[in-house]
Amino acid sequence: LKTGEQIFRVEPTIEGPGADFCKPVKKKKKFPPALIAENDLIALGEMKAFAKCGKKIPDDVSIVGFDDIPIIFLFDPPLTSIKVPCDSLGEAAVNQLLWRKENPDAVPRKISIGTQLNIRSSVKPV
Repeated sequence: LKTGEQIFRVEPTIEGPGADFCKPVKKKKKFPPALIAENDLIALGEMKAFAKCGKKIPDDVSIVGFDDIPIIFLFDPPLTSIKVPCDSLGEAAVNQLLWRKENPDAVPRKISIGTQLNIRSSVKPV
């Protein structure tokens, strides 16, 4: 997890943040107002861990995931997440492979794929 000035390393599973977050919460470590997870499963694990430790989402901490997987609607509150259009990503990857095949000695090129922030109830306004 990255925040403006802190990085919290957690096991990259839905259960991983439970063990990794409860210790600092019990020690009353101050968390930033928002956490951004590497993917939605980690973010959901964070939500579960904070709830287990008596913290409320988004009142005590806002959480944002990445991937916008369908399962996020089964959690309360629904997770704010960044969606990457997989079809565009796949198309760009195939085009890049075809370009590389035709230009094996060319300098590698960068490709950007747009994302969409889907704001839900796991964040509060600041």
